[in-house]
Amino acid sequence: MEELPSSIDQLNALEELDLRGCFNLEELPSSIDQLNVIQELDLQGCFNLEKVPSSIGELNALQEFDLRKCFNLEELPSSIG
Repeated sequence: MEELPSSIDQLNALEELDLRGCFNLEELPSSIDQLNVIQELDLQGCFNLEKVPSSIGELNALQEFDLRKCFNLEELPSSIG
């Protein structure tokens, strides 16, 4: 999988998203900020992930955000503190 559909924002009750090992995933859609209750986002091993949208900082319920082994990710948005 190279990208998540922008319609992911319709999963407004989603609490956990495990994308571990999605080697071809290059970026997350900006609509991910609509996942208001998501508590865990696991991107470990997404080797080709290059970009995390700045809107990720708007996920107020997010408690765990795993980016281990995301080798192509050059910087994190300032919105996540």
